[in-house]
Amino acid sequence: PEQPGLAFRWAMLLTAGSASSVVASSDGERAVLGDGNGHIHMIDVPACDANTDADADPARCAPAWVFEHPGGRLLGTVALDADGTVYAFTN
Repeated sequence: PEQPGLAFRWAMLLTAGSASSVVASSDGERAVLGDGNGHIHMIDVPACDANTDADADPARCAPAWVFEHPGGRLLGTVALDADGTVYAFTN
Protein backbone atom coordinates (compact mmCIF):
# COMPACT_ATOMS: atom_id res chain seq x y z
CA PRO A 1 0.00 0.00 0.00
CA GLU A 2 1.04 3.55 -0.68
CA GLN A 3 2.29 5.49 2.35
CA PRO A 4 0.33 8.63 3.30
CA GLY A 5 2.09 11.89 2.52
CA LEU A 6 2.09 15.42 3.80
CA ALA A 7 2.72 18.48 1.63
CA PHE A 8 2.50 22.24 2.23
CA ARG A 9 -0.55 23.75 0.51
CA TRP A 10 -0.86 27.36 1.79
CA ALA A 11 -0.68 29.42 4.99
CA MET A 12 -2.65 32.36 6.36
CA LEU A 13 -0.82 35.27 7.98
CA LEU A 14 -2.12 36.36 11.40
CA THR A 15 -0.63 39.60 12.71
CA ALA A 16 -1.69 38.78 16.29
CA GLY A 17 -0.85 35.07 16.10
CA SER A 18 -3.21 32.19 16.58
CA ALA A 19 -5.34 31.94 19.72
CA SER A 20 -7.27 28.81 18.82
CA SER A 21 -7.03 25.61 16.89
CA VAL A 22 -8.33 25.58 13.35
CA VAL A 23 -11.77 23.97 13.11
CA ALA A 24 -12.88 22.55 9.75
CA SER A 25 -16.43 21.91 8.60
CA SER A 26 -17.36 18.27 8.10
CA ASP A 27 -17.39 18.75 4.32
CA GLY A 28 -13.97 20.44 4.32
CA GLU A 29 -15.33 23.55 2.59
CA ARG A 30 -14.79 25.98 5.47
CA ALA A 31 -12.34 26.42 8.30
CA VAL A 32 -12.43 28.91 11.15
CA LEU A 33 -9.97 30.10 13.79
CA GLY A 34 -9.46 32.90 16.28
CA ASP A 35 -6.44 35.18 16.48
CA GLY A 36 -4.69 36.85 19.42
CA ASN A 37 -6.78 40.02 19.09
CA GLY A 38 -10.13 38.25 19.37
CA HIS A 39 -10.83 38.31 15.64
CA ILE A 40 -12.49 35.31 14.05
CA HIS A 41 -11.28 34.31 10.57
CA MET A 42 -13.43 32.23 8.19
CA ILE A 43 -11.51 30.42 5.46
CA ASP A 44 -13.02 29.31 2.15
CA VAL A 45 -10.86 26.22 1.72
CA PRO A 46 -11.67 25.53 -1.99
CA ALA A 47 -10.93 29.18 -2.85
CA CYS A 48 -7.56 28.97 -1.09
CA ASP A 49 -6.76 25.63 -2.72
CA ALA A 50 -7.57 27.07 -6.18
CA ASN A 51 -5.83 30.38 -5.36
CA THR A 52 -9.02 32.34 -6.09
CA ASP A 53 -9.03 33.96 -2.63
CA ALA A 54 -8.08 37.63 -2.14
CA ASP A 55 -4.33 36.87 -1.79
CA ALA A 56 -2.65 36.44 -5.18
CA ASP A 57 0.22 34.43 -3.69
CA PRO A 58 -0.59 30.70 -4.08
CA ALA A 59 1.37 29.96 -0.88
CA ARG A 60 -0.90 32.25 1.18
CA CYS A 61 -4.64 32.34 1.86
CA ALA A 62 -6.75 35.39 2.63
CA PRO A 63 -9.75 34.80 4.88
CA ALA A 64 -13.22 34.95 3.33
CA TRP A 65 -14.20 37.25 6.20
CA VAL A 66 -12.93 38.47 9.55
CA PHE A 67 -15.23 39.23 12.49
CA GLU A 68 -13.86 41.63 15.10
CA HIS A 69 -15.35 40.09 18.22
CA PRO A 70 -16.54 42.85 20.61
CA GLY A 71 -15.81 40.69 23.68
CA GLY A 72 -12.06 40.87 23.23
CA ARG A 73 -9.74 37.88 23.32
CA LEU A 74 -11.16 34.42 22.88
CA LEU A 75 -11.06 31.95 25.76
CA GLY A 76 -10.81 28.81 23.68
CA THR A 77 -11.17 27.22 20.30
CA VAL A 78 -14.10 28.41 18.23
CA ALA A 79 -16.75 25.92 17.15
CA LEU A 80 -18.44 25.49 13.78
CA ASP A 81 -21.75 23.65 13.36
CA ALA A 82 -23.12 21.87 10.29
CA ASP A 83 -25.02 25.02 9.20
CA GLY A 84 -21.84 27.12 9.25
CA THR A 85 -22.68 28.98 12.47
CA VAL A 86 -19.55 29.96 14.39
CA TYR A 87 -19.50 29.89 18.19
CA ALA A 88 -16.85 31.78 20.18
CA PHE A 89 -16.21 31.90 23.89
CA THR A 90 -15.05 35.10 25.61
CA ASN A 91 -14.99 36.55 29.09
